[in-house]
Amino acid sequence: MLDTSTTLDHIAERATQLYSLPAVAIQVLELTSQPEVDSRRLKECIENDPALTTRVLRVVNSSIFGLSREVGDLTQALALLGTKPLKLLVLGFSLPPNLLTGIAAETLSRYWKHTLTKAVAAREISDRLWHVSGEEAFIVGLLQDIGLLALAQQIGEQYVSFLESVHAEGADRLQMERDAMGFDHTQLSACLLSGWNLPDALTQAVRVAASLDLIDELPIPERTLPRVVYVAELLACTISDGRAAALAELLQLGRQWRELEGADWDWFVTDIEQRVAQVADVFNLQLPSALDYRDMLSRAHAQLATVALDAAGDLLRKRASVPISFPENSRLPAELESLTDAVSHLDRTLTPSPQSASDQNRPAAHASDEPTPAGAAWQRATPQMLSASPSGSPVEDDAALLARLRVAVSACRQIRSPLSLLLIDVDRYDDLAFKAGDATAAAVLLRVEALCRGLEHPGLMCQRVRESRFGVVLPKCDRAQAVEIGNQLRLRLRSSAVSARERSAGPLTISIGISAVNVPPRNFAAEDLVESADRCLRGVASSGGDGLKSIELC
Repeated sequence: MLDTSTTLDHIAERATQLYSLPAVAIQVLELTSQPEVDSRRLKECIENDPALTTRVLRVVNSSIFGLSREVGDLTQALALLGTKPLKLLVLGFSLPPNLLTGIAAETLSRYWKHTLTKAVAAREISDRLWHVSGEEAFIVGLLQDIGLLALAQQIGEQYVSFLESVHAEGADRLQMERDAMGFDHTQLSACLLSGWNLPDALTQAVRVAASLDLIDELPIPERTLPRVVYVAELLACTISDGRAAALAELLQLGRQWRELEGADWDWFVTDIEQRVAQVADVFNLQLPSALDYRDMLSRAHAQLATVALDAAGDLLRKRASVPISFPENSRLPAELESLTDAVSHLDRTLTPSPQSASDQNRPAAHASDEPTPAGAAWQRATPQMLSASPSGSPVEDDAALLARLRVAVSACRQIRSPLSLLLIDVDRYDDLAFKAGDATAAAVLLRVEALCRGLEHPGLMCQRVRESRFGVVLPKCDRAQAVEIGNQLRLRLRSSAVSARERSAGPLTISIGISAVNVPPRNFAAEDLVESADRCLRGVASSGGDGLKSIELC
């Protein structure tokens, strides 16, 4: 029996440790939290990430914003939109990249179709039906389902298989999750956003927008945003998932909320599908083909008629009050049982061991359980990785890197592609901190991290693993490509702007150790990549630093 709140807390705590916002998003949050926002500094901060800048400008110039003239740079975007919409766009497009790595292409495709449809629908519904600016609604729609990605990463195959069965049978995903786990993925999304210190209004909307009961508990002025997102979710379930029951609920809701009276849903569906296609182009995404809306509309009206004839009560409360029944050949009962078992196992893995006070913050190990990438990937960290940092305390982020690396090993083995790992040290970091000060040293680390995250490679994952060390996981990347990327990083660091205080501490350089495997064989240990890259890194350091060494594993 799962203790729902405790299980969610355990999973959320681990997810917050594993998945952190990129440096640019953290800086944007800090800048925009000031009483008076410095537009110049905000623009410079975003411009440090050229890929993000390009994506934001493409969205601003799309039909979503409907500007009368094209915006050529962030200065114009700030002038036309203001700081708040720009901040929201940056946050919406700054997902931790390792949240997406290793998830099957079909699952990701459906995720993006649903998420983008909901985000676009939320903006249009807010603008046209509630007559409220839709920027916040767009971002809530974009972020509400990130918990699904975190569950796919932490639970693994059992959760992905569950998602496939839910989609195939047109079931209510959120209700199925609650039945199996005691919570749904949007609650985990809210925990992640709260852990990242995103604005309270966004976090609250993500948390309550999946439940009409929770929405109704809010003060009346605070209900608008979650209501908009609730309606957008129904539209997304209709357009992207083909759930006639969601459309039936939407039509019934239109009879109860005055904002929805007379809404032309045919027009909304057509308009939203066109806008989603444009946003997908911005993201360079291939989405599943559109579904037959007319057929869904007929089935939705049939469901409404059945509900009325059977006097089944309010359709909006039906999902919470009527026991779920499944067709005779349904896979869902078995999938729900499997998911419940997987979550129970994960919860046991994450429960602190009472053995000693010093171990209270570490995941509990079970000698009889073989750790898996989805469940307890971080438990198999090598002694070298979990050894003391320069300050003498264990570095938990080393284990987070290893967890990500295990996911990448599994994914690359399945598609028979190469995998590389870069370990990057800032040379003479202690001298830098002593001579230039802690603030300058911290700024250097942020710049190095931004350069690592800005490397151009699909599926790249970056994780700080020591005070001055970063790990970069490169799926579908062989040794030669990894060496080229490492040298590119060194070149970019040399050409980046250096403050006078940094120059006073001497030249800023990095050392890089690279390990690669052509195709990870069965039972390949991710630790081998870490240990090999670490040996290469120590070899560079013994030669004075400012260099790169690599090795390919058989």
